[in-house]
Amino acid sequence: MKKKITLKNALFIITLLTVLTPIIVIGLVADRFLFQDLRNDISRQNKNLATAVSGEVNSHLEGQLKIVRQLAEQLDMDPALKKSKNLDLILNAEIAADEFFESIFVLDARGKVSHVGYRRASGMIRENYLGIDFTGQDFYRKASREGEIYWSGTFISPISGEPTVAVSVPIDGGLVIANVNLRELTNITKQLDNTSYSYVYVVNRAGNVIAHPDERVVRQQFNLNNLPIIRDGLAGRFGTYRYTFLGKEKEGTAVQIPETGWLVVVAHDVEEAYALVKKTERIFLLGLLAALFFSVLAATWSLNKILLPLNRLMTNAQKLAGGDYSLVPVPGEFREIEALSGAFAYMADASTSGKKS
Repeated sequence: MKKKITLKNALFIITLLTVLTPIIVIGLVADRFLFQDLRNDISRQNKNLATAVSGEVNSHLEGQLKIVRQLAEQLDMDPALKKSKNLDLILNAEIAADEFFESIFVLDARGKVSHVGYRRASGMIRENYLGIDFTGQDFYRKASREGEIYWSGTFISPISGEPTVAVSVPIDGGLVIANVNLRELTNITKQLDNTSYSYVYVVNRAGNVIAHPDERVVRQQFNLNNLPIIRDGLAGRFGTYRYTFLGKEKEGTAVQIPETGWLVVVAHDVEEAYALVKKTERIFLLGLLAALFFSVLAATWSLNKILLPLNRLMTNAQKLAGGDYSLVPVPGEFREIEALSGAFAYMADASTSGKKS
């Protein structure tokens, strides 16, 4: 025979479910909405920040490009300057005036170096570069064939040991190539407020980190092309991604720099960014445990209050059935139970009177 649940246990379970179910449902829904709202807000802020940094990086590169274009226009306007020794002095002056230029080359129609400018402290020797043939280089072929400005892939400069990019500007019967140091990009990534949990980094078209607040990451040339956020971003697919980097879970948003095809990524540690949600979850859990504790106390007290009279009535019923008319007193807190108790007492009196007769 199947064992039946007691009324006390049934009422106890119903009471707990009635109290706890709304709390749990409301808590879970609120936690879900809080998490989603926070994630959307962080994603929106990261995208806005990435777009702003992308614009700043682009402006920096445009500033360097503007100088090179002015030099190219000067050479086109004065063809004789291309054959003048003064051109080397002009190139050196341009480099001395701008800390981000490492070297500038002027190539003739054959793709060979005719003039070169460099810093004195670089250790470069002009004669070692004059006549070098650049026609086999990818950036030369693209700039010459298409007749348009071309940004090369980034590389580590043998002069400074830092990430560098070459920009090629076509001129009439040749090419101007300037090697631009990218240290300023790292300075841009460091501009975030120290209280912010987000940070910025830049990767090139190959997925190598070329700017990062932690300069060690740049020097070690981390390649992040295996991360979905980088792989998809370089393929033109953008969004907010979660990934693991250096053993920590990150969440980031990428934006492309149109001029170069590089990616600006704004990322944050998931644990740090969602600390508020985790704190709220802990508070909710503690509140749920407190509610469970007090619900058990309240249910126990209430059920004892309700079931004690019922137990007394059951005892009296068993006594009457066995011919024992000495009934136990029943608490009269509830009208229905008081009426049943009175009926039992009437039956006991009636049975006693009948026996006496």
